Amino acid sequence: MATSARDKVQDFADKMDARLHRAEVSPRTGRVVARSRLRNVLSDCGFARRGPSNVMVIEAALQHRGVYTQPRLSTPSLNPDDTIYFSRSIAESPETACLRWPTESNLEWFLSDRDNFEFLFRGWKLVKAQFVLPNGMRVDLLARDDKGDYVVIELKKYTPDRGLVHQTAEYIEQVRLWLGSRAAKHSVRGLVITGEVNRTMLTQLQILATSLGCDIAWKTYRVEMTLTEVPTVTDGPGESG
Repeated sequence: MATSARDKVQDFADKMDARLHRAEVSPRTGRVVARSRLRNVLSDCGFARRGPSNVMVIEAALQHRGVYTQPRLSTPSLNPDDTIYFSRSIAESPETACLRWPTESNLEWFLSDRDNFEFLFRGWKLVKAQFVLPNGMRVDLLARDDKGDYVVIELKKYTPDRGLVHQTAEYIEQVRLWLGSRAAKHSVRGLVITGEVNRTMLTQLQILATSLGCDIAWKTYRVEMTLTEVPTVTDGPGESG
């Protein structure tokens, strides 16, 4: 690899590291992921094509700075226009979307960042956070899935409260009312995201989904924290403290 290409790879790794760092220390954003098209990644690194040795050099430079790609740059099915996400987290598997949580205090703030949202919900689009319904109530997040259908997302940071089932039902009905005649073309479903699951409420939600004629899914989130042992600095042979 030419020296110029090596320098470009290092510069690219520095740039991605700096982008993530700026977002991490900013009080105005919850973003913990950056993204770029694969063709742009290769171009920025000075490569005309994606070869095994080129990919290895790029990933090594990124990982040296604590930056990881999802999907991996070596994934055989990748196309030049595919989006590559950069974060501080290593995915457990190619099917896992994993991001390091910035704080525990504001789940909605984190998910309402469009880059974070589109990374975790591939193919979905965030319509709006705190979407105002016809009755004046507000949905935590309103989104559209990869089929264009609407998803009412109700968030609870920790354990769900007793009003969860009733709220979810009312929000779905209100979004249907807001859609009006468009409701015949676009279905509405629910998604509950909480820190913990309540099995009784889960059963109630499943019964509710049947009565409403829609799907209501439940997901839990987890906070990721990585602890790394720092080796003890010892004196070398023949050196005194």
